[in-house]
Amino acid sequence: MSDTDNKKHIFVVDDEPLNSLFLTELLSEHFQITQIENGTDALDEIKKSPPDLILLDVLMPNLSGLEVCKILKNDNDLSHIPIIFLSALNQVSDRVTGYNAGGDDYITKPFSGLEVLTKIKIVLDKKQELEDQKQQSDSNMKMAMTLMSQNGETGHVLHFLKDSFLTNDIKSLCQLIIDTCKLYDLKVTIRTNTNPPTLFSHDKKIKKIDQQILDMLHMRERLIYFENRCLVNFNHISLLIKNMPIDDEDKNGRLKDHIALIMEGADARMISLENELKLTAREAGLSKMLISTQQILNEIEADFNNNAKRNGKIMSKLANKMESNFVQLGLSEEQESEVIEIIEDAMNDSSSIYQSGLNIDEKLARLTNELKIIIKN
Repeated sequence: MSDTDNKKHIFVVDDEPLNSLFLTELLSEHFQITQIENGTDALDEIKKSPPDLILLDVLMPNLSGLEVCKILKNDNDLSHIPIIFLSALNQVSDRVTGYNAGGDDYITKPFSGLEVLTKIKIVLDKKQELEDQKQQSDSNMKMAMTLMSQNGETGHVLHFLKDSFLTNDIKSLCQLIIDTCKLYDLKVTIRTNTNPPTLFSHDKKIKKIDQQILDMLHMRERLIYFENRCLVNFNHISLLIKNMPIDDEDKNGRLKDHIALIMEGADARMISLENELKLTAREAGLSKMLISTQQILNEIEADFNNNAKRNGKIMSKLANKMESNFVQLGLSEEQESEVIEIIEDAMNDSSSIYQSGLNIDEKLARLTNELKIIIKN
C-alpha cells in the first residue's frame, strides 16, 4: 500500500484558485488533496468518491457552500462527512449560519496554515472517535443479539426435553423433534431404529435418497457430515439434517451441540417408550390371565354346586330305597338302625368333601386378589 493510500482524502472546494493552491501546498504533505472549483462539481465528485473531510468555501457562484452543506447533510449516505467552512465573512452571525447549515467548524479568511491544520486534525480525530464508538456499539449490539439468539436456541432444547416426556408414542415424539428443528430453520428426516423402522419428514414426503442414506448409515458413527448434510445417530433413533448452515461457522457449531442434546433426549425417551409399551403389554397379559382365572373359578364354583346337588339327590334317593326295602330284607330294627347310620355317615363324608372343595375355591380367590394387586402396582 502506497503512502497516498494511507492518507486521509480531503476535498478543497473553492472558486478562488489561489486559495486552492495555498491549501494544496499546505496540506498535501499530510493528506491526499482534490481541488474542485464550484459547488455543483463538488456534489458530483462527492457522490462518486466520498472524501474523509471537505474544506468548503461559503461564497461561490450558482451553488453556495451553505447550500452544498445542507444538501450533503440531508443525504443519509453522505451526512457523516465532516465539513469545515472557509469564508471571508467573519461576523458571529455568519459563523452561526454555517453551524446551523451543518458545518463542523468555521475558519475565516485570511487564515493561518497552523489554524487550518489544527482544526482539520481536531475534526478528523473527532470523526475517528465517533466511528470507533459506532463500531464498538455495533460490535456490542452484535454480541448482544448473538447472546439473545443463543439463549433462544438453548431454550428450544430445554422445551424439547420437557415436552418429550409428555409424548405418549413414537409418532408424537418424532413430530416434536421435527417441530423443534423447524425453530432452527432445519429441514430433517427421522428414522426410528424399530422393527420395522419408521421414517418421518418435515414436509411429510420421504425422499428416496434420504431413506437410502438413513438405511445405510444409521449404524455408523454418531455424527456424519457430507456437504451441508449432517446425520446424527443414536441407538434407537437417527436424524438426517439436510440444510446445516455451514457458511456460518458459529451458528453451525451451536446447532450441532443443540441437536446432539435434543437427539440424546429423544433416544432416552425412545427407550422409556419401549419400556412403557412392554409394561403395557405385560399388564394386558396379566389382565387377560386374571379374567381367565376368574372365569375358571366361576366354572369350578358352578361345578361344585352342581356336584353337591347331584350328590345330595343320590344319597337321598339311596336312603329312600333302603328304607322302602327294609321290610323285604327282613332286617331287625337294630340292623335297620345300623344301615341308616352307615348311610348318614356316607352323606356326612360326602358333605365334608364338598366343604373341602369350597376351601380350594377360597384359595383360588385369594390368588385372584393377589394378581389384581400385582397389576395395580
